[in-house]
Formats: sequence, C-alpha cells, structure tokens
Amino acid sequence: MSDYLKEKLALGPVHGPEGSVDMAAFFMNPMEHAELSKLALATGADFSKNPLKYDEEASWQQALHEQYEDQARNMGLFAEHSQRMENNWAHTGRQDAPYMRKQMDCLWKKLETKGNAKFEISWLKKSFIHLEEASKELLEALPQEKLDECKPQLQLLAMTAVADHRAIAMIEAEINEETQLSRKYYRLLLRERIRLIGKEKNTKISEKTARAFVDEAALWYENRHRKR
Repeated sequence: MSDYLKEKLALGPVHGPEGSVDMAAFFMNPMEHAELSKLALATGADFSKNPLKYDEEASWQQALHEQYEDQARNMGLFAEHSQRMENNWAHTGRQDAPYMRKQMDCLWKKLETKGNAKFEISWLKKSFIHLEEASKELLEALPQEKLDECKPQLQLLAMTAVADHRAIAMIEAEINEETQLSRKYYRLLLRERIRLIGKEKNTKISEKTARAFVDEAALWYENRHRKR
C-alpha cells in the first residue's frame, strides 16, 4: 500500500477498482503501520463483500467512526489530506482534500480575473484553522499505539495549516492594499515554508493541496510585486 512511498500514510478508502462478479480474488497490501492500515482494510473488506454495491465514502466514514469514535471528525480531516499515493510511476488513491483544492483553484481564478473572492478567502481561512486544531487535538488525544504511527505526519499537517493561514492572511491584506501588513505575512510565510522543507525530507502530506498552497501564495505575491 505504501512501500513505494513510505514518507506518506495511505489513509483513504479502497478507490478505483471496478466491481465485477467475475473477480477471482482481491488482495490488499497493508502499510507497515498496523493500526493505521485498518482504515483502508475495513473499506477493502466492504468492497470484497459486495463489489457492485461498494460505496467508498460511506465505507470510509463508517470505518472512521468505528475506529476513532469521538475523534472521527478530526481523524477524517487528517486522513483526507493523506489519500493520494503518487510518485514517478505509481498513481493511486483519491485526491487529497479535493473540495479544499477546488476552493483554492477558484480563489486563484478570481484573483486573476479581479473577481470577488470573499467566499473563498473566508472558507479557506476557517478550514486552515480547523485543520490546525484537528491535528493538534489528535496529537493529544490519539492512543499511543496509533500516535506512534502518525506523529510526524500530524506535526507536519499542523505546521502546513499554520503556513496556509499566513498565506491567506497575506492574500487578504494584499487585496485590501494593506502593503505593510501583506509584506509582514509574506515574510512569515517564507519562514514557515523553510520549516516545512526541513520536515519534508522524511514526511509527506497533502502535497498538491494544503502544501501546494504555500508555494502558490508565495509565487502569487512575488509576481504581483515583480510587475510593479
């Protein structure tokens, strides 16, 4: 499941196989992390029982609630950012946080066309706060056997959420023509990005969503000021 990308946890549901009554066998290759593998394994069990009626989202949500109980919502936020397993030859799993990625793309499009991006800014701002809070709560609340398998990824996601929040604050200040404030947030964003790069040598999460937004925001700011 993740032997080709050990830096990242495969926390999404079984995704992609087409159900068929002619399927002779269905095999799963769990991660080396026994506790965290149970999420995908539970969805794989549902798929194998009835491939034609398998609902990956419903199965995944059920597994989250059964395995994490009062921390299911927080674990769902974390796991949503650690689903896509991708390197130069393997591409599997659902996209990381697709709705968040959609709002980010809408934001960039509106900023490019000088549209009203208040909704996207507000939504992303709240989402980054929730993501940081969920990551930190899981670091405090998860049983030790589970925490031992995901602590670096949780720490990285919390750091990424902080950087994302700096980015959205920078964008909002820049739009409002608060030049000194946007410059302040830009500098803070660069510091946060350096911290992230130091952590990412052995750990990956949300590479094309929460993490990508950090680079996208920095580039957006730089391009704006390069034109002036």
